[in-house]
Parts: sequence; structure tokens; C-alpha cells
Amino acid sequence: MELAYPYVYLDASYFKVNWGGRVVDLALLVAVGVNEEGYREVLAVEPAGGERKEAWRNLLKGLIERGLRGVRLVVSDDHPSIRQALTAELPGARWQRCVVHFERNVLAHVPQSERKAVAEDLREVFAAKQQDAATPPPSP
Repeated sequence: MELAYPYVYLDASYFKVNWGGRVVDLALLVAVGVNEEGYREVLAVEPAGGERKEAWRNLLKGLIERGLRGVRLVVSDDHPSIRQALTAELPGARWQRCVVHFERNVLAHVPQSERKAVAEDLREVFAAKQQDAATPPPSP
């Protein structure tokens, strides 16, 4: 890797696969980086038995060995194993929870009849350009 990747996104997708005659869940760990020129690139896609800390550490170690540098911010869901791997392998990088995962978690606790309205409100908050536009007025 010749360029620095100040922003890295980590996530996993699960697929059902036939493994030794049995159908099992297989995680595909994915790392996408935004390089210093602003372009997104897929940095790694690796199979794993699940989202364990060691699987994420191995993915990050492999990226570092291939030249990953300059990581300032990692964005992911709030999976503890990702955060533990980051602490171990990229201790200087900051972490931020993915907005999409946050919205999904919030909406999972909202009654179905209210989800559309709450989703619209959340989008408005996250699209706000200034903090005062995202902050509700004080209650009377």
C-alpha cells in the first residue's frame, strides 16, 4: 500500500455455506479504506468462523504487514471484538460507531407504527450541518 488510509471501515457479512456436508454460518470480514486522496478501496475480505477478536486482529495484522499506515479513524458496528482488536493493533486510531448500525439498533426498539417517523427524524439529525440544527429546543 503506497498511500495512507486515514479512514477504515470494518464490517462482517454472514453467509450459509456447505462445510464438510453441513450448512454453517461463515463470516466474511471486510475492510474498506479511504485513502489520503479520498478514494475508497477494498483493503481485505477474509473468511472467518465468526467475529472473534483474534479474527479481527489477524485481518488488521495482515493489513499492517502489507503497509497499512496513517489510520486516524476506524468506523464499525459496536462489536466488542472489533474494538478489542483495534486497541491491540491500531492503538493510535480513534473509533466511531457506524451511523447505519446505530439507526438499525434504535429502530429495533421502536414500535412498527412509529418507525418511519423516527427514521426520518434520525436522518435529519445526522444530516444537520450545525450542532444547533441537530439539537432539539429545550422543553417548556
